[in-house]
Amino acid sequence: MPAEDKIHIDNVSNNLANNINSYSGCDNPTNLDTTAFVDSAANVSLLKTNAPAKEAEDQLPTKTIIQPAGAHMFTTSTLELLLNKLPKAAREAHRAPAITNNLLSVSVLCDAGCQVFFYKHGCEITFNGETIVRGWRDMRSNMWRISLLPDGGNNIIPADEEEDFNAEVPMPDFLANSIYECETTGQLIHFYHATMGFPVTSTWCKAIDAGYFRGWPDLTSKRVRHFIKVIEETEMGHMDQTKVGIRPTRTKADPDSMKTVPQTPLNDKTHHVYMSIKDIEGRLYSDQTGRFSITSNRGNRYVIIIYAVDGNYMNHTQ
Repeated sequence: MPAEDKIHIDNVSNNLANNINSYSGCDNPTNLDTTAFVDSAANVSLLKTNAPAKEAEDQLPTKTIIQPAGAHMFTTSTLELLLNKLPKAAREAHRAPAITNNLLSVSVLCDAGCQVFFYKHGCEITFNGETIVRGWRDMRSNMWRISLLPDGGNNIIPADEEEDFNAEVPMPDFLANSIYECETTGQLIHFYHATMGFPVTSTWCKAIDAGYFRGWPDLTSKRVRHFIKVIEETEMGHMDQTKVGIRPTRTKADPDSMKTVPQTPLNDKTHHVYMSIKDIEGRLYSDQTGRFSITSNRGNRYVIIIYAVDGNYMNHTQ
């Protein structure tokens, strides 16, 4: 039989079910077996018999759980959590039929590269700058819980701070609580960009990488560079004005329009038009149209137009 691993868990984690005091936070769903405490005192994630999870492909040796009173309990199988957004190493858990509450180990999450943040009314688990799981504050135990179901790990409703938290506050099972409505990641990134006043992309990415936007869900510098291209508001807000005094403001006077400029092959091209008046005498102009497609009733298919300049006379003949 493989050697048994010994794991210590905190006394608080083992007796949470007996805590009936009410504090600020959120009410719990009807079936607590589909949730788990986010426990920083356990170095392994432990699940009850009926907790939602799937059997892991690689079964690890049986682990021995040492309880605070000195009693021992044993794990029966290795499991994989249904929270697919967690990295694979963070989804490792073990079945412990004798445990009172499901426990999600903070140390396992951190060793897998995740970050865990605890707030007054909830908690968040992030990975690579993206919030992948959100939890709520258990009103009875004053601890933090998350859902073990794949469709409930990111939807919570915090309780109103103005309510009396010593009384039971009814809450539907896992409702979405969003201050914005974006259907795609691109819309969300553009929404963040607008709320920041359309900053320059390079400056914004540096601030994101430095951790100043750690609490903004799904916001990463990689996504900003992908979705934020040329934004008119950004360009208008960061335009460089031309320095005064670098160009003369006086314009050269136009040449006399009535004076004819000598024409040579090397003259510069201009937009000036020069006009002159000349007497036209003893001139006659004629024009023969093209052949008509239909022959007239007299058998003609051409028309000649004649114009006499002196008499200002125009006539035509077939």
